[in-house]
Amino acid sequence: MSEKYRRRIYQILMVAVVCFFCAREQTMNGTEKEMEDPAAADRKEETQDSAEFSVEETESRSSSMLPDNETIRESLCSYYHKDDYREISEEELAAAKGKLTAYSLTIHSGEEFALMREWYDWDTPESYCYVSVVFSEDLKEWPEEELEALALLKCNVHVESSGKTMPARALSYLTGTTDLRFSNDSDMTDVSGTLPEERAFPRQIKGVSLHAYREGKYKTLLKLLQDSQVEAILVDSNRDTDSRDSDEVAEKLPGFWLDDVAGISTLKDVTLYGTAIRVRDEKALEGSGVERIVGCADQKTDFAYAAGISLYLDIYGDCPALYQAVSWPEEVKGEGTSYIYQRIYDQGRMAECFTELPDGEDEGSGIWTERKDPVLRITDGAAAYEIKPEENGGVTGRNYVYDRIDEIRFQDINFDGTKDLILDAGRLGQIGQWRYEAAYTWNPETARYECCPSYSLIDNPAVDAEHRLVRSGRRDWGNADDGSYSWAIYRYVDGEFVMQSMLTQENLFGDQIPDELSVPEEATLIRYQEKIFENGEAVEEKNAYAVRIEGEETGIPASCEKYYAEDSYWGGF
Repeated sequence: MSEKYRRRIYQILMVAVVCFFCAREQTMNGTEKEMEDPAAADRKEETQDSAEFSVEETESRSSSMLPDNETIRESLCSYYHKDDYREISEEELAAAKGKLTAYSLTIHSGEEFALMREWYDWDTPESYCYVSVVFSEDLKEWPEEELEALALLKCNVHVESSGKTMPARALSYLTGTTDLRFSNDSDMTDVSGTLPEERAFPRQIKGVSLHAYREGKYKTLLKLLQDSQVEAILVDSNRDTDSRDSDEVAEKLPGFWLDDVAGISTLKDVTLYGTAIRVRDEKALEGSGVERIVGCADQKTDFAYAAGISLYLDIYGDCPALYQAVSWPEEVKGEGTSYIYQRIYDQGRMAECFTELPDGEDEGSGIWTERKDPVLRITDGAAAYEIKPEENGGVTGRNYVYDRIDEIRFQDINFDGTKDLILDAGRLGQIGQWRYEAAYTWNPETARYECCPSYSLIDNPAVDAEHRLVRSGRRDWGNADDGSYSWAIYRYVDGEFVMQSMLTQENLFGDQIPDELSVPEEATLIRYQEKIFENGEAVEEKNAYAVRIEGEETGIPASCEKYYAEDSYWGGF
């Protein structure tokens, strides 16, 4: 072997030794770093898992069954209760097609809508579902066949635009929904163009909401609505009206002109949030079918137009026109300058409600404090009288925390054929789970409304005219899974609402569990208890039980199925 050849072999061996020790040092350093930083090891493992997912996805999903749409992938995870869409098998993908719930979706183009039609259930939308549809100013992203497919949308539809306007003709394809909302999530100010001659504004749309409103916005749209079948319009300026600095709020209020919607012959309800009522020409309102207006009033508001229309108004600042149109009770007048004024009509009678609001609010809670009890005034022909709820316990006596709006309505609650007067008295509880109402039933002998204290004690009352009774339901304690719920049935007997029966669903623990029942460890025992009452006393008690094991579906015991039947005495609660 020559010297030259030996040196060559030596050089190769030296290079191999150096590479070996360098590699060993890098491995050891990496191990030491992982020992010093456990998160590094986790990240390494996650990377490996991700790589494994990628390989699996490449090998088993070459057919592209997994949709290239983030919204659909999230819906699939929710459908199968999984955190990662890559854990969903081919069989699960195939089974989910056409079954996903179309909740809170945003559709940006016809191509995206075509893909979503394959995956979502459009025939049975949930009542809480809505879909946002984004249109461009020229509709170039929406082929004609995809516009026609918009008829599938039977839920609430939010309309948005990628520009300042959207073509009016796009609205003519929304023939499935009954409620249309022009969203504040885009910069759209109006629609453009006209409706095609062969396509009118969809006749089945009964409600339209206009958000982020300002004066002059949606001008063309309001003209299109003149030939619609819309019955209710909501206008929201998105202005902050929580402050009770009346003068400051009054200066911020944009005006909404009733003249712009007076030509909608089917329109009955107009609701204005953070928007003041305005009228250019009273004659334009002649023949209008509007029956109720909810909104704000300020010094510029003229009430001459409003004869015979039901009102629910927030009054900001001094409002002389209203004071002239309404005989303002002395008891309501005070240092505060903000009020709620209401009036409603029924069977030739007019009921009014006056509530004074304080100048300030309880900081941090959003709850109006020191609100005075309302004054009710009834006008029946030539007769007029006032009702003060605080004199008979109709409202006071409870610390109302949520939603005390003092709204009034006429409703026959004792089923004598004459509507009674109901006052929303607010809510109790940390989350407002207990709602109460004050009731004034019609007394034909005195020809007056008189307080009915027994009705004001019913939790969350719901009048069932078909069965001539009042239902009550409440959550007594706990959360949705580990709590107690009760339902009750009341009937009107000898001038009072009397409980006839009560059903309670409650979890039992420890000594509460009857000795004769065998309950697996870590399981929960649910008791359904029905009590029948006579003269205020329980005369009969029926108990049934169900066992709930975590991770397993809880079955309803056969003896309790009657409570859930749609035609049951309990109404399928």
